[in-house]
Amino acid sequence: KPITHADYSSGGPGNKGIIKPDVSAPGTRIFSTRSVRNSHQHHGCGEDGISHITVKEGTSQATPNVACAAALISQYFEEGRWNSQSILIDGATTRVLLINSCVQPHDSIRPDILFGYGVIDLSTLLPLNETEKKFGLQMTKIGLNSITENGHKVASLNVNSKKVKLQITMSYLDSLLSASSPILLVHDLDLVVVSPSGKIFQRLLQRRR
Repeated sequence: KPITHADYSSGGPGNKGIIKPDVSAPGTRIFSTRSVRNSHQHHGCGEDGISHITVKEGTSQATPNVACAAALISQYFEEGRWNSQSILIDGATTRVLLINSCVQPHDSIRPDILFGYGVIDLSTLLPLNETEKKFGLQMTKIGLNSITENGHKVASLNVNSKKVKLQITMSYLDSLLSASSPILLVHDLDLVVVSPSGKIFQRLLQRRR
């Protein structure tokens, strides 16, 4: 069935017009194990005639999907499967990788207020099948707190194929503001993509926290 937006799922935009949600995940008709209240006996096979499988829906079911995807991404880098070096990625990097893995249900190139950047698809980010790896992943070496006020950083990317989509994403941790603050962002960073010919791709810029 085609991916649709659930009626119970709230849409964006968020407070002060910030784009939300970031990502989407399955949350409708999720089959899982049922806990038995006040029971200390093993259960799960249903041999007693009681179903130990339950079907739930809601953001409480979609959230574990996203959390598990984040854990798998973290494990992949920590085990040194990317460039044969162990890397402990931080929250901002995990977030940017989750966003970069997303696939829009309607082939849009822009985030929207229903699906955000799209549905998480780790097969677009991690080589789950090493023999069919048809994509590459590059991360800049820019660390936290390395961009000074009114400063900038430049990173170069070589693209060797025109047959695959190029996705460039930036994520950073901004200071938390109160709900009554009229300021949208404390640290207002922009991502500017420039081709070798000097063309600037303005449509890649998306304002968000």
